[in-house]
This record gives sequence, structure tokens and C-alpha cells, in this order.
Amino acid sequence: MKRFLERQGFWNEARDQALRHEVARELADAVVRAEEAGKVPLEWMFDDVFEDMPWHLQEQREDLLG
Repeated sequence: MKRFLERQGFWNEARDQALRHEVARELADAVVRAEEAGKVPLEWMFDDVFEDMPWHLQEQREDLLG
């Protein structure tokens, strides 16, 4: 795709480097935000997976939470 865009005049090395720099910066920022957020509660691993949690996962969640 890169070669195609270059041949069509839509892409060049300067744009490529700028995009790579922007992506690296956004990724570094995301890592910092994730690290600053702290630990995630264990019970969250059961959330947002199923609309209706299967019985066996419900049991595992209850066992985890005591």
C-alpha cells in the first residue's frame, strides 16, 4: 500500500516519518496514562465480556470475591 501511495504521489518519506513519530508519541502517552491509572480491581476481568454471565463464571467471580 505504501508503494502504491508513493507512486500516486499521496505519500513520501517526510509523511512516513511524521506519522511514525506521531504514533510513537501517542503510544508513549497511552502507556503513561495506563501506568498512572493504577491497579485494576480483579473482579473487572468478569465485566464487559458477556451480556449474561454464564453460571460457571458467576461462580468463579463469587469465589474470587469471597
